[in-house]
Amino acid sequence: MPMELRKRLVQAAAPKVDTAPAKKKKAKKENSGGEEVKAESSGGKKGKLSVGSAFPAVKLEDQDGKEVDLNKVAESHGFVLFVYPRASTPGCTKQACGFRDNHQEIVDAGYQVFGISSDKPKSQMTFKTKQNLPYSLLADPTMSALKALGVAKMPKSAIRSHFIVGKGGVIEDIKIQISPADSVAEATAFVTEKK
Repeated sequence: MPMELRKRLVQAAAPKVDTAPAKKKKAKKENSGGEEVKAESSGGKKGKLSVGSAFPAVKLEDQDGKEVDLNKVAESHGFVLFVYPRASTPGCTKQACGFRDNHQEIVDAGYQVFGISSDKPKSQMTFKTKQNLPYSLLADPTMSALKALGVAKMPKSAIRSHFIVGKGGVIEDIKIQISPADSVAEATAFVTEKK
């Protein structure tokens, strides 16, 4: 059968598809230092986050409604940004309390700690107060930063992860889809071993 005829037959047999907008592809996940993470940059263009690349521009309100610019933080300190799906849930509480319990060790290594989820500032304040967390929780109800980081989980959640960013804004480590206990242990070990 000639190739042209075969193409027409295959096209005719193919089911008709709506012309609705195409869904965005899921972000590529990373579990080790050298792999890349597909992400939306603040400009809306596809970018790739990887160890050694610059941390994207992230400005969000914390639990008090104050704007936190992580790029400005990185001018003077490194930071650990841990991502959790929802405030005041069991796994997220375990992760947040783990970073609370290791907070001084991380600070002594020259890093600040921030948590981020898609919760609103009020939920973050309740969570911070109830768990006596010594660091800021960033609120991203529009999920703009979570999308830029490649960890948004639709419709309104996030993939448990952490990002370690050195002074100057360069990503030093990325762990995506990690357990609460492993997130705390691995992030703490990473920053304290660099000391």
